[in-house]
Amino acid sequence: MVQQTVERAVIIEAPVETVFQFWLDFQRFSTLLSDVRRVDLLDNHRSQWEVAAPFSTTVAFVATTKRIEPNALIEWASEHGAGMDTVESGGTLRFERSGSGGEHTRVSLYFHFEVPSAAAQQVVGMLRALGYPDRAFDRNLKKIKSLIEASMPVT
Repeated sequence: MVQQTVERAVIIEAPVETVFQFWLDFQRFSTLLSDVRRVDLLDNHRSQWEVAAPFSTTVAFVATTKRIEPNALIEWASEHGAGMDTVESGGTLRFERSGSGGEHTRVSLYFHFEVPSAAAQQVVGMLRALGYPDRAFDRNLKKIKSLIEASMPVT
């Protein structure tokens, strides 16, 4: 089994409390991000997601929130598919005060996924060579940054 990772960081010009609260509202992502088709909350820790994938396909999975530290961390895990090609994924979002007065927030994303079968690993290798999922994460982080910063009052 080969583990793939994506790591990104972005500075958002907003207080950590604002940025963290934005991220906690998972359902909003389906209306804000073109890759996220649907998010349904199943209970306090689980949500059902449908996201766009390469070649005009959609991937559905249940994400389980493993840990939340207010204004500091969100950690999740999910499982997609079944049988030999079950893909396990998960990640961590870390939120840190930034800027001389703590008026900005550094968001660090760590995302990992494991693809068990050799055939699926070949497909993932081809997709990574084409920039997936890295470019999707870059695009979505940029959009989230813009949305949060646009919602901040002008001083």
